[in-house]
Amino acid sequence: MVKIILGFVSNLRNNVFLADFFDSISSGLLIKRFVLANFVRKINKIDSINDFDLFKKKIGQLLKHNYSRYTYNGRYEHLEYYGYYSELLKYSGYGNNRYPILTGIEHGVRFGNTRWQYYGFDTCYLCQGKNRIYEINEQEQSVPVVAIGPYIYYASQYYDEETINSIRTKNGKTLLVFLGHTTEWEMDKQESDIVNIVYEKYGKKFDTIMVCVYWRDVFGIEIERFREKGAHIVSAGFRQDPNFIRRLKTIIALSDFIIADDIGTNIGYALCMGKTFALEGICKDYEYDLILKKNFELFQKAFTLDKDNNFSEEQKILQKSLYDGFWSPDEIKTKEEICFLFYSFDKMLKHSCYNPFLLHRMIKDNKIFNILDENEINELNRIMGTNIFEIKS
Repeated sequence: MVKIILGFVSNLRNNVFLADFFDSISSGLLIKRFVLANFVRKINKIDSINDFDLFKKKIGQLLKHNYSRYTYNGRYEHLEYYGYYSELLKYSGYGNNRYPILTGIEHGVRFGNTRWQYYGFDTCYLCQGKNRIYEINEQEQSVPVVAIGPYIYYASQYYDEETINSIRTKNGKTLLVFLGHTTEWEMDKQESDIVNIVYEKYGKKFDTIMVCVYWRDVFGIEIERFREKGAHIVSAGFRQDPNFIRRLKTIIALSDFIIADDIGTNIGYALCMGKTFALEGICKDYEYDLILKKNFELFQKAFTLDKDNNFSEEQKILQKSLYDGFWSPDEIKTKEEICFLFYSFDKMLKHSCYNPFLLHRMIKDNKIFNILDENEINELNRIMGTNIFEIKS
């Protein structure tokens, strides 16, 4: 009886939702999370494609209080980044559950020596490219990792098709410029010569120059320089805004050609949507990360236009290789497959009393057959492209 009681208490203590709630109280973050959640509900209503100035004003209010560093979903914070999780739920048709089914979604492509941190409460982990599966599994094999291709594929458009076509007609031939962005931990952005490059090299070739700005950088000097030259400034929105990926998809859809002054997840998104992408005006020093430096050089080689503003056949082959490795479009799942992933991990999470530590032990000890039947395990392995879940002999 004592063993049963201790086991129950242990499971209760490791319940990811209860543990997160008590952590937020003990650390004093509960109020800040509430404030941030309220902010997200308000800024979600702003169309930052059409009304950048209002968006900029609201972001200024947030940055004054530094609430942007606190998530309101705590241990499963990545589920609230960029709207990936909510769009996957809609795409799958599994429903808008009030609690997260999955507790890990990698929110960006990793180009450098970024070690995946295993905290124990990721029941499952989603990433975009197959490259990342191997990197994560090198550190922890009990957490199922699923590559699902470019996240933007699963998102719906922010504007309807009629509105997008109307704006495209009004804007004419459009160049989209993505600017490299800062983070909470990397406050300063190296200034590049991107403004001059855009107008000297592309200015006469396009009717509209559209510049997409990350939420943290709305007060950047480059933004004002672009605006002075007549560029249309847009943003996909705040990081925790569930409409972020929808706006980004629409911004890309409004363009005819895309350039950026740094490598980023947007490269794969552009290619996924059939757009031509090029790197311009890069001013980066990646000596601190040799893996990042190597990948950066590969992307620079693949996506830098030649003197005739074309890509060679060799470059096109390298572009496809990089796209396949980091974004893996061949891993895109059907609605039924994403729905089955949600169903399976929802069932496993409930069975383990929302205790990821217990779930991981069950995976290591080959006890998943106590939760899923043989057909379900076979289907899960097929979708994941792995045999992490074994059938009991």
